[in-house]
Amino acid sequence: DNNQVLNGATKAYVTVVGLSTTRLKFRNAIAEELNGLGIMLERLENAETLKERKRKFELPEQLYKLIHQTVKKSKQIGFLPFHTYD
Repeated sequence: DNNQVLNGATKAYVTVVGLSTTRLKFRNAIAEELNGLGIMLERLENAETLKERKRKFELPEQLYKLIHQTVKKSKQIGFLPFHTYD
């Protein structure tokens, strides 16, 4: 349940990468993955393509590693560590 994933916190935010053709499909894939962890997706913010994100920001190495692992394992969605709060 979410108490294990979120260490007892009631809310969290997380960076997510994934393969999708639309924002809605991306949101649905994230919601499905989170539901499997016992977590409800409250909202999706700043969803954009990798190309768009790279134009705006310098991306951390940790994000590139997550992208590589997600694609290599043929997973649709990958998460960086959750940042929790109440």
